[in-house]
Amino acid sequence: VQFILPMYSAHGKNELNSGRGLYSRLWCIWEVWCARQQDVPILIHPLSGTEAHLYGSGGKRGFTARSAKCGRVHDEVSIKTAISDWNAIEDGIHSASFRTCVIGYDISAKNLGLSSSAMSMLLGALAEEELQPKALDLSGNNLGEGEAVADFMKVNTSVTTLELGQCKINDLGAQALAAALHVNTTLIWLNLESNQITDVGAQALAAALHVNTRLTCLDLERNQITDVGAQALRNAWKHYPVGLSV
Repeated sequence: VQFILPMYSAHGKNELNSGRGLYSRLWCIWEVWCARQQDVPILIHPLSGTEAHLYGSGGKRGFTARSAKCGRVHDEVSIKTAISDWNAIEDGIHSASFRTCVIGYDISAKNLGLSSSAMSMLLGALAEEELQPKALDLSGNNLGEGEAVADFMKVNTSVTTLELGQCKINDLGAQALAAALHVNTTLIWLNLESNQITDVGAQALAAALHVNTRLTCLDLERNQITDVGAQALRNAWKHYPVGLSV
C-alpha cells in the first residue's frame, strides 16, 4: 500500500500553501506510476484528499500529470522517458482510495539514525495529522533524553506497543517516559532494552507503575540497573493491580 500522508511532500514543503499541489512534483508522479505497475493500491489520507492539495490551485480540471516538474533536468528526462502511459497515472490519482480514518496499522522508523530533532518532527506530524497507529517502532535511533517520545505519549491514545530498544535513552529519558506513564492509559508494551538507564531511571519508572495500571510488559534488559533499581521495580510489581512482566 502506498500511503500518502497529509499536507506535506517528501521535501517537507507545504504544497497546499504553495498552490502547486502534491502532483506538480514529478517524483510523486513516478511513485504513482510504480504503484500502478505493481498493482499497489494508493490510499490517501482525507486531509490530503482535497483538489487543492493534490492538483494545485487549478483543481482537477486543469491537471495533467505530464506537466509535473523535477528540480533536476536529468531526472525529469529519465522519468518522463520511462513512463509509457500518462493516462494510467491520472486514472491512478483520480481513483485513489480516501480513508476517513487510519486505525490499527503499525509504523516503523527502526534503525533510521534519526536525531532527536528529526524524531520531534516525525512525532509532531503523527500527532497533528491525527493518525492512530497501534504499534510504533522507533528502536535504533538516538533519542537520548527522549522528550519528543514522552510528549507524544502524554497525548496519544492509540499506541499500545512502543519499541524503544537501542535508542541511547539515559536517565533523563527514562524520567520523561515515566512522567508520560503517569498520564497515558493506552500503552501495554514498552521495550527499553539495551539503553543507558541506571537505577535513577529505573526508580522513576517504578514510581510510575504505582500510578499506571494499563502497562503489562516493561522490558529493561541490558541496561545499567543494579539491585537498587531492580528492588524498586519489584516493589512496584508486587502492588500492581494487573499482571506485569518486567
